[in-house]
Amino acid sequence: MLAARRDMLAAIAAGAFYMGVNLFYFLALRELTVALTVLILFTYPLFTILLGWLVFRERLTWPNAMAALLVLLAALLILSPAGLGEHTNWSGIAMAFVPPVAYAIFIHIAAKRLAGMAVPVRLGGVFLGGLLAMLVLGLVLDGRIAVPATPLAWFATAGLALVSTVGALGLLLIGAAIAGAERAAIAGASELVMALLIGAIAFGESLEPAMLIGAGLIMVAITLAARPDKAAR
Repeated sequence: MLAARRDMLAAIAAGAFYMGVNLFYFLALRELTVALTVLILFTYPLFTILLGWLVFRERLTWPNAMAALLVLLAALLILSPAGLGEHTNWSGIAMAFVPPVAYAIFIHIAAKRLAGMAVPVRLGGVFLGGLLAMLVLGLVLDGRIAVPATPLAWFATAGLALVSTVGALGLLLIGAAIAGAERAAIAGASELVMALLIGAIAFGESLEPAMLIGAGLIMVAITLAARPDKAAR
Protein backbone atom coordinates (compact mmCIF):
# COMPACT_ATOMS: atom_id res chain seq x y z
CA MET A 1 0.00 0.00 0.00
CA LEU A 2 2.80 2.40 0.90
CA ALA A 3 4.61 1.65 -2.36
CA ALA A 4 1.42 2.27 -4.33
CA ARG A 5 0.98 5.64 -2.64
CA ARG A 6 4.55 6.59 -3.40
CA ASP A 7 4.02 5.63 -7.02
CA MET A 8 0.86 7.71 -7.29
CA LEU A 9 2.50 10.73 -5.65
CA ALA A 10 5.52 10.40 -7.96
CA ALA A 11 3.23 10.25 -11.00
CA ILE A 12 1.23 13.28 -9.82
CA ALA A 13 4.44 15.24 -9.20
CA ALA A 14 5.77 14.28 -12.65
CA GLY A 15 2.54 15.40 -14.33
CA ALA A 16 2.52 18.70 -12.44
CA PHE A 17 6.16 19.27 -13.40
CA TYR A 18 5.51 18.47 -17.07
CA MET A 19 2.57 20.84 -17.36
CA GLY A 20 3.87 23.46 -14.94
CA VAL A 21 6.94 24.31 -17.01
CA ASN A 22 4.60 25.41 -19.80
CA LEU A 23 4.43 28.68 -17.89
CA PHE A 24 7.88 29.53 -19.24
CA TYR A 25 6.77 28.64 -22.78
CA PHE A 26 3.90 31.13 -22.61
CA LEU A 27 6.09 33.77 -21.00
CA ALA A 28 8.65 33.29 -23.79
CA LEU A 29 5.91 33.78 -26.38
CA ARG A 30 5.37 37.27 -24.98
CA GLU A 31 9.00 38.13 -25.74
CA LEU A 32 9.85 36.11 -28.88
CA THR A 33 8.24 35.11 -32.14
CA VAL A 34 6.23 31.89 -32.19
CA ALA A 35 8.62 30.31 -34.70
CA LEU A 36 11.71 31.04 -32.60
CA THR A 37 10.03 29.80 -29.41
CA VAL A 38 8.96 26.55 -31.07
CA LEU A 39 12.41 26.07 -32.62
CA ILE A 40 14.00 26.32 -29.17
CA LEU A 41 11.41 23.87 -27.86
CA PHE A 42 12.59 21.28 -30.37
CA THR A 43 16.03 21.20 -28.81
CA TYR A 44 14.51 18.76 -26.29
CA PRO A 45 15.67 15.61 -28.15
CA LEU A 46 19.24 16.90 -27.93
CA PHE A 47 18.86 17.67 -24.21
CA THR A 48 17.33 14.23 -23.68
CA ILE A 49 20.40 12.56 -25.18
CA LEU A 50 22.82 14.80 -23.27
CA LEU A 51 21.04 14.13 -19.96
CA GLY A 52 21.14 10.40 -20.60
CA TRP A 53 24.87 10.59 -21.25
CA LEU A 54 25.93 13.06 -18.55
CA VAL A 55 23.49 12.25 -15.72
CA PHE A 56 22.39 8.65 -16.24
CA ARG A 57 25.72 7.43 -17.69
CA GLU A 58 24.05 6.03 -20.80
CA ARG A 59 26.16 5.31 -23.85
CA LEU A 60 26.22 8.14 -26.38
CA THR A 61 25.56 6.62 -29.81
CA TRP A 62 26.20 8.43 -33.07
CA PRO A 63 22.77 7.51 -34.59
CA ASN A 64 20.90 9.14 -31.70
CA ALA A 65 23.18 12.19 -31.63
CA MET A 66 22.87 12.61 -35.40
CA ALA A 67 19.11 12.14 -35.21
CA ALA A 68 18.77 14.90 -32.58
CA LEU A 69 20.82 17.30 -34.71
CA LEU A 70 18.69 16.44 -37.77
CA VAL A 71 15.54 17.25 -35.78
CA LEU A 72 16.97 20.65 -34.86
CA LEU A 73 17.93 21.34 -38.49
CA ALA A 74 14.49 20.22 -39.65
CA ALA A 75 12.78 22.57 -37.18
CA LEU A 76 14.97 25.41 -38.46
CA LEU A 77 13.91 24.69 -42.06
CA ILE A 78 10.22 24.26 -41.26
CA LEU A 79 9.81 27.21 -38.91
CA SER A 80 12.21 29.72 -40.53
CA PRO A 81 12.48 31.66 -37.29
CA ALA A 82 13.41 35.29 -36.99
CA GLY A 83 14.55 37.14 -33.92
CA LEU A 84 18.25 36.41 -33.53
CA GLY A 85 20.10 39.63 -34.15
CA GLU A 86 21.31 42.82 -32.55
CA HIS A 87 18.12 43.23 -30.53
CA THR A 88 17.82 39.63 -29.36
CA ASN A 89 15.72 39.30 -26.23
CA TRP A 90 17.99 37.11 -24.14
CA SER A 91 15.59 36.90 -21.20
CA GLY A 92 12.93 35.54 -23.55
CA ILE A 93 15.39 33.02 -24.99
CA ALA A 94 16.39 31.94 -21.47
CA MET A 95 12.73 31.33 -20.60
CA ALA A 96 12.20 29.47 -23.87
CA PHE A 97 14.99 27.01 -23.01
CA VAL A 98 13.34 25.98 -19.73
CA PRO A 99 10.61 23.78 -21.32
CA PRO A 100 12.92 21.68 -23.55
CA VAL A 101 15.27 20.97 -20.65
CA ALA A 102 12.28 20.12 -18.45
CA TYR A 103 10.72 17.92 -21.15
CA ALA A 104 14.01 16.04 -21.44
CA ILE A 105 13.98 15.43 -17.68
CA PHE A 106 10.34 14.30 -17.83
CA ILE A 107 11.00 11.85 -20.66
CA HIS A 108 13.78 10.23 -18.64
CA ILE A 109 11.45 10.07 -15.63
CA ALA A 110 8.79 8.44 -17.83
CA ALA A 111 11.29 5.92 -19.21
CA LYS A 112 12.80 5.06 -15.81
CA ARG A 113 10.86 5.96 -12.66
CA LEU A 114 7.33 5.72 -14.08
CA ALA A 115 7.94 2.76 -16.38
CA GLY A 116 7.62 0.19 -13.59
CA MET A 117 4.22 1.43 -12.45
CA ALA A 118 0.90 -0.08 -13.44
CA VAL A 119 -0.46 1.75 -16.48
CA PRO A 120 -3.60 3.12 -14.69
CA VAL A 121 -1.45 4.53 -11.87
CA ARG A 122 1.09 5.96 -14.31
CA LEU A 123 -1.44 7.63 -16.58
CA GLY A 124 -3.95 8.62 -13.90
CA GLY A 125 -1.34 10.20 -11.66
CA VAL A 126 0.33 12.16 -14.46
CA PHE A 127 -3.00 13.40 -15.82
CA LEU A 128 -4.15 14.48 -12.34
CA GLY A 129 -0.90 16.31 -11.69
CA GLY A 130 -1.09 17.96 -15.10
CA LEU A 131 -4.67 19.10 -14.49
CA LEU A 132 -3.74 20.67 -11.16
CA ALA A 133 -0.78 22.44 -12.75
CA MET A 134 -2.91 23.79 -15.62
CA LEU A 135 -5.45 25.17 -13.15
CA VAL A 136 -2.65 27.00 -11.35
CA LEU A 137 -1.25 28.25 -14.67
CA GLY A 138 -4.64 29.65 -15.63
CA LEU A 139 -4.78 31.61 -12.39
CA VAL A 140 -1.20 32.85 -12.75
CA LEU A 141 -1.49 33.93 -16.40
CA ASP A 142 -5.06 35.25 -16.50
CA GLY A 143 -6.08 35.57 -12.86
CA ARG A 144 -9.09 33.33 -13.45
CA ILE A 145 -10.22 29.98 -14.84
CA ALA A 146 -12.09 30.67 -18.09
CA VAL A 147 -14.60 28.19 -19.52
CA PRO A 148 -15.77 27.89 -23.15
CA ALA A 149 -18.74 30.10 -23.97
CA THR A 150 -20.26 28.22 -26.93
CA PRO A 151 -20.88 24.57 -27.89
CA LEU A 152 -18.29 24.88 -30.66
CA ALA A 153 -15.74 26.19 -28.18
CA TRP A 154 -16.51 23.26 -25.85
CA PHE A 155 -16.01 20.86 -28.76
CA ALA A 156 -12.67 22.43 -29.69
CA THR A 157 -11.54 22.43 -26.04
CA ALA A 158 -12.51 18.79 -25.62
CA GLY A 159 -10.58 17.90 -28.76
CA LEU A 160 -7.47 19.68 -27.53
CA ALA A 161 -7.76 18.08 -24.11
CA LEU A 162 -8.46 14.51 -25.23
CA VAL A 163 -6.42 14.24 -28.43
CA SER A 164 -3.59 16.74 -28.14
CA THR A 165 -3.02 16.37 -24.40
CA VAL A 166 -4.38 13.15 -22.90
CA GLY A 167 -3.86 11.04 -26.02
CA ALA A 168 -0.42 12.41 -26.90
CA LEU A 169 0.87 12.38 -23.32
CA GLY A 170 -0.48 8.89 -22.74
CA LEU A 171 1.32 7.57 -25.81
CA LEU A 172 4.52 9.30 -24.68
CA LEU A 173 4.33 7.68 -21.24
CA ILE A 174 3.79 4.23 -22.72
CA GLY A 175 6.23 4.69 -25.60
CA ALA A 176 9.08 6.01 -23.44
CA ALA A 177 8.87 2.93 -21.22
CA ILE A 178 9.13 0.67 -24.29
CA ALA A 179 11.51 2.51 -26.60
CA GLY A 180 13.63 4.44 -24.10
CA ALA A 181 13.96 8.16 -23.49
CA GLU A 182 16.16 9.06 -26.45
CA ARG A 183 14.12 7.28 -29.10
CA ALA A 184 10.85 8.57 -27.65
CA ALA A 185 12.14 12.16 -27.74
CA ILE A 186 13.27 11.89 -31.35
CA ALA A 187 10.00 10.24 -32.42
CA GLY A 188 8.14 13.13 -30.78
CA ALA A 189 9.49 15.43 -33.48
CA SER A 190 7.03 13.80 -35.88
CA GLU A 191 4.47 16.29 -34.60
CA LEU A 192 6.12 18.89 -36.85
CA VAL A 193 5.43 16.62 -39.84
CA MET A 194 1.82 16.09 -38.74
CA ALA A 195 1.36 19.85 -38.34
CA LEU A 196 2.51 20.37 -41.93
CA LEU A 197 0.21 17.65 -43.26
CA ILE A 198 -2.84 18.86 -41.34
CA GLY A 199 -2.17 22.45 -42.35
CA ALA A 200 -1.97 21.45 -46.02
CA ILE A 201 -4.95 19.05 -46.05
CA ALA A 202 -7.36 20.79 -43.68
CA PHE A 203 -6.48 24.45 -44.18
CA GLY A 204 -4.98 24.58 -47.65
CA GLU A 205 -1.62 25.88 -46.44
CA SER A 206 1.21 25.74 -48.95
CA LEU A 207 4.18 23.44 -48.41
CA GLU A 208 7.43 25.19 -49.24
CA PRO A 209 10.45 23.17 -50.44
CA ALA A 210 12.31 23.89 -47.20
CA MET A 211 9.37 22.50 -45.21
CA LEU A 212 9.34 19.30 -47.25
CA ILE A 213 13.09 18.90 -46.77
CA GLY A 214 12.61 19.45 -43.04
CA ALA A 215 9.88 16.82 -42.91
CA GLY A 216 12.16 14.39 -44.74
CA LEU A 217 14.98 15.06 -42.28
CA ILE A 218 12.67 14.24 -39.36
CA MET A 219 11.75 10.91 -40.94
CA VAL A 220 15.45 10.18 -41.46
CA ALA A 221 16.09 11.07 -37.80
CA ILE A 222 13.37 8.71 -36.59
CA THR A 223 14.75 5.94 -38.81
CA LEU A 224 18.26 6.49 -37.42
CA ALA A 225 17.02 6.40 -33.84
CA ALA A 226 15.01 3.24 -34.46
CA ARG A 227 18.10 1.29 -35.53
CA PRO A 228 19.01 -1.46 -33.03
CA ASP A 229 21.92 -0.71 -30.75
CA LYS A 230 24.74 -3.04 -31.81
CA ALA A 231 26.30 -2.90 -28.36
CA ALA A 232 23.06 -4.16 -26.82
CA ARG A 233 22.87 -7.29 -29.00
